[in-house]
Amino acid sequence: MLKKLSKQASVFPHYLILMLWAVSAIFTFLWVVNTSLKSNSEIIVNLWGLPQDGFQWSNYIKTWEVFHLGGYMRNSLWIGSLSTLLTLVVGVPASYVLARYQFKLKQALYFLFVGGMAVPRGLLVIPIFLFMQQLGLVNKISGVVIIYVALALPFTILFLVPFFSSLPSELEDAAAVDGANEFQTMFQIMLPLAAPGLVTVSILNFIDTWNEFLLAYVLLFDKEKQTVAIGLYNLYSSMQFSQNWVGMFAGVVMIIMPLLLVYVIFSRQIVSGITMGAVKG
Repeated sequence: MLKKLSKQASVFPHYLILMLWAVSAIFTFLWVVNTSLKSNSEIIVNLWGLPQDGFQWSNYIKTWEVFHLGGYMRNSLWIGSLSTLLTLVVGVPASYVLARYQFKLKQALYFLFVGGMAVPRGLLVIPIFLFMQQLGLVNKISGVVIIYVALALPFTILFLVPFFSSLPSELEDAAAVDGANEFQTMFQIMLPLAAPGLVTVSILNFIDTWNEFLLAYVLLFDKEKQTVAIGLYNLYSSMQFSQNWVGMFAGVVMIIMPLLLVYVIFSRQIVSGITMGAVKG
């Protein structure tokens, strides 16, 4: 009994920190939603209270129409989906080979991939811009997708290798006895078993792409090609002159909601995938 209580007491500070973080995050989000439903004058006189003049749902309609948030979201959805799909196309076979096969320089190749996560993106902006300029891919969505795929590969490989490494080798032997080749074994047997990891890494990569600002801002000039992160920056810049702060808060809520819905829908898969990867790796 004392041992159990001692164990619970040792983990209590960790749970307390997580609880405080969760409460602060929820409070901040609710405050942003509440503020987005006020008038501009009410923000000054009633910053923390509920709207006294009724919920101003028109703030969302005006912000959506005036700043064309639909176009920004459509671009981010297209870029994020394509980048995530291509990252899986490249990252899944690479992770599988690194996890299931033995060859020279295997560890060196693995650490070379994973080492890419240690390079700050800010240091890559100028080299990437000059490189993409030489290829003629500046101000093109395809160029941004290529960069996002390259930047997502280190994390994808780091995340998926433990999943493929944990799968029992007896499955490969049984597939070989049944006459399956290596491609059939990977796609028909191993990939379904690694589905939690594939779903989790896809969601995390999509969220990272949706939130990415710096490279998209440098590589995309035309407004009709820009992403939602740039749209939020443009919205903030315009609000500094118009003082229409409720419009900015409404824009923040509309941009956050798709990611929030994705997490709510796939939260169980995300937690399951992260936990399995941590335990099995």
